[in-house]
Amino acid sequence: MGTNAEVAAFYDTQAQRKLRDFVYANRRVECAWKTVCEWCVAPAPSRILEIGCGVGSVSWRLSRKFRTAEIVGVDFSRGNLSIANIVFTGPNLRYVLMSADDPFVLGGFDAVILMDVYEHIAVEQRRKLHENIRRSLSATGRLVVTVPTPRHLDWLRTNQPSEIQPIDEDITPGVLCTLASDLGLDVLMYREVDIWRQGDYAHAVIGRSGFPEPSHQTRSAQIVRRLVTLGRATRLVRMGIKV
Repeated sequence: MGTNAEVAAFYDTQAQRKLRDFVYANRRVECAWKTVCEWCVAPAPSRILEIGCGVGSVSWRLSRKFRTAEIVGVDFSRGNLSIANIVFTGPNLRYVLMSADDPFVLGGFDAVILMDVYEHIAVEQRRKLHENIRRSLSATGRLVVTVPTPRHLDWLRTNQPSEIQPIDEDITPGVLCTLASDLGLDVLMYREVDIWRQGDYAHAVIGRSGFPEPSHQTRSAQIVRRLVTLGRATRLVRMGIKV
């Protein structure tokens, strides 16, 4: 797995790839972006935090979409943030260098984004990250998480092992339920999406029950909450269909 410094050094080398994702509109990122926009619009957020912002392209897009909101991007790669502060800047956007282990003292946010980041957090570091997220979410705040599904990581390990990063943990629906429980919140939405293969990525939204939801997600969210209550997290698969 390597030390924090070694992992940060790895991500320093990924800046060019992240810039290419932005220029050529990586399908994985674009699909995740649609979910973020779908679940962050009501009510209009005043502050948004992106954890693991990389070179800042998504934080920048957030700053352009929500022009009256303050956007904060957090990353522990000094190299990535040096690019972010040159390429992706804006009057309502700032970046902070810190890791998941550092205590967040950034105030409350209406939305926290983990776009293809949570799988790269070591299991032993999750508790501290959960504490940071809980501290960062406002009373009505939402957490949006996008991750590769375990079956996609299994496929990569067998067929494209060079694509596996220093830390690449399997994120199951049960893991996301544990995250929600640690935050004292509920899983409002879970769905698998097809990027390059069927069900290769999963999107989830965690927040407080009773908070208004997009109308076409209501039944899906009710099913998710019922299954969570019954402790049957393994059946939270492909529940994000429109009904």
